[in-house]
Amino acid sequence: MTNRAPTDSEVAHSRDIIDSAKKKLSPIQAAMDDLAEQAKDILRLIEAHKTSTSSLKTFPPEILVAIFIEYMNIVVDPWTTSTSPESPLVLMWICSRWRGIILDTPQSWTKISSSTPMVNFWLNQSKELPLDLELNLSSGDVSVLDALIPHAHRWERADLVLQSDSNSKLSPVKGRLQSLKRLEILSVDATGFLDFCEGAPQLTELWLKNDFDAATIMLPWEQLQVCTLPGTAATLYALEHAKNIRTCHLDVSTSALGGWMPMHGTFPQLHCPSLNTLIICWRPGDYRINSFFSSLTLPSLQHLEVRLPPPWGSWSPDYDSLPELGPTSSFLEFFERSSSHLSVLTLSELPASTAQLIDYLTFMPSLTSLDIKHTNKYVIEDEFLQRLTLNHANHLLPRLSALSIRGQAEFCEGSLDALIVSRRNINPQDVEVSLLKTSF
Repeated sequence: MTNRAPTDSEVAHSRDIIDSAKKKLSPIQAAMDDLAEQAKDILRLIEAHKTSTSSLKTFPPEILVAIFIEYMNIVVDPWTTSTSPESPLVLMWICSRWRGIILDTPQSWTKISSSTPMVNFWLNQSKELPLDLELNLSSGDVSVLDALIPHAHRWERADLVLQSDSNSKLSPVKGRLQSLKRLEILSVDATGFLDFCEGAPQLTELWLKNDFDAATIMLPWEQLQVCTLPGTAATLYALEHAKNIRTCHLDVSTSALGGWMPMHGTFPQLHCPSLNTLIICWRPGDYRINSFFSSLTLPSLQHLEVRLPPPWGSWSPDYDSLPELGPTSSFLEFFERSSSHLSVLTLSELPASTAQLIDYLTFMPSLTSLDIKHTNKYVIEDEFLQRLTLNHANHLLPRLSALSIRGQAEFCEGSLDALIVSRRNINPQDVEVSLLKTSF
């Protein structure tokens, strides 16, 4: 190559070389294009067979069924167990294989609500399996209920919103609820009388979601084992009549406490020989809770949880102004009467000082698990950890093996180390740190 202008002969020679190279390149380029097309065909073939051999395609149907059922049991609202009634339809839209599996799985069609489309289709698909119902009977449309009445023998769980005329609507199911195990009631009109579930032989769980007189409900109270109750006369009536109750959730945190009891009144004495789990939510400042504990005796109590309600609406705890737990005598007397078998205690956001906690725990020598959740005002101090250390002169909770403390804490690491070492030495052969669970 040179910078001088080429001669005519040199230009002609270069053109000959280019033409010759192009002729040699042409078949090579054609072959490359052909190979590229072949490669594309092979890749398409691979992708097609990849799809047919994917793990989802080869999953055994019974595993897919288990996944689908779990999906349809996902909790949407933390206070209920409701799911989208259209969830089987959502799964059917994925592919033809899933559609076939869903249609052949009766368990996919057992959840029915007032908004369920094509309710008769749901009932046919569910075969004779037990039904899980969520029905709003306060609306004028009773078409879903009418379709469900012939299947009353299949009702296993019923979550009902009722009004004064609901009992007449439900009268056809009376005496036919032989499969009913759990009943949930929200009453929008507390004047009605309810006897539709009288004689349900398997009913063991009851959840009253709002304030109304439980005496107006004709239930086989002696069968009930699990109750969730509002802070009203319903609590008193249920605890007096459900003699075999084992688990009770009480919510006395609402602002409408008028039905809970008279401000200066007293509770009747309540003795629940079978109740082993009590979870109670209350709002500090209402010392009627002390009267409640003064009247309560639970000789079989094993699990107790006492907590403040979570912030809701315009109310949230003001931890700087909350009174302490209140007069301790009623609580201490309750623990003295009822804590001989207590093994699990959870205290959540309660305004209790270190000294009060120590007083309470004195009556709980059988405790094996303690969970304290203080996220704001109240702190855990050295004195508390020292009293839980087994080589302390006046140590507490000799059987404690699980401790969880969440929130503010003011103590030295040495106190925590001594506590952990003393607890691990209860059984020298056990060296697992999980014997004592701590979180801060």
